[in-house]
Amino acid sequence: MSAEAKLQRQNDRVELFLNLTSRITSTLDLRELLRATSANFRRVVQADAAGVAFFDEGSNKSRIYAVDFPDSKGFVKEELVVTAGHALKRAWESSKAVIVNTNDREELGPEIYDFVIAEGLDAHCLIPLVSHSRPVGVLILARRHQNLFTSEDVDFLALASGQIAIGIENALAFQKASGLGDRLRLLLDLTTRITSSLDLREVLRSIGANIRELVRADGVAVSLPDAASGKFRVFATDFPRGKGVIMEELLCSLTAEAKKAMDTLEPIVFDPRERDERAPESYDIAAAEGLKAVCSIPLVNRGRAVGLLSILRTTETPFTPEDVDFLSQASGN
Repeated sequence: MSAEAKLQRQNDRVELFLNLTSRITSTLDLRELLRATSANFRRVVQADAAGVAFFDEGSNKSRIYAVDFPDSKGFVKEELVVTAGHALKRAWESSKAVIVNTNDREELGPEIYDFVIAEGLDAHCLIPLVSHSRPVGVLILARRHQNLFTSEDVDFLALASGQIAIGIENALAFQKASGLGDRLRLLLDLTTRITSSLDLREVLRSIGANIRELVRADGVAVSLPDAASGKFRVFATDFPRGKGVIMEELLCSLTAEAKKAMDTLEPIVFDPRERDERAPESYDIAAAEGLKAVCSIPLVNRGRAVGLLSILRTTETPFTPEDVDFLSQASGN
């Protein structure tokens, strides 16, 4: 590399640090921050794609939260949730960078392997974003045409990654504070609606819409026991993009998970794609609607369950403990 090229690269990297500092101190929108920093890193290290993923150790799933990939074919994209490969878990657990300069299914993970092949990517660098001695995300860069990552690339990326981790923590702290405010406003709104309306179905539809928006779900249903049939009847629902299968007055048996929620008075999160032979119609309904995650919250009054609040997602996005705690509080648990 010529002296002029080395100087230009050094100047680019200094500029990147300045950009990072500026964005981290001025941007509290997490996705916007990570898209912009991914774009900066991609340009400076001459990668074809860059992004930030979050890892959930409990489910062994990683979620691509922000991406900068100008020439993408659409396979690698934001909100893609996949089983984590060995490389990402190694980076997360060791807090050290991992280079994968070949496409290996076990290293990358079975689903993402197929996507990177389709995108033509064949060299990968995973940098854990560490703050206060714990990982908060993983910066991932990828290249095409066997343009391999070097130890020099890693040293620079590892040095700069601390700035991104700080930005993530700042943005998450801001989001948490904002979210607490939003959720408090919802609880106040629930109280107002319940005390001002005598139409129960109208109240529950409105509450469902508020909850769905706040926890970023796709649908909400409130079901009440039907004495005549021994099943549960969907009394109120809010499912704007549903396919019309889950609708008010629908009768169905409870799944084993939903029954457990009612019996224990505790919320249950489950995957509705796992067939329950005791409630086959519930499985068929979930499949027809394309549901991938359900959070069942018992509606409790005076120590007994009087109904069931079901929060529905058609994406792989997992329900967090914070979601469950809030939903339990809002439902009266």
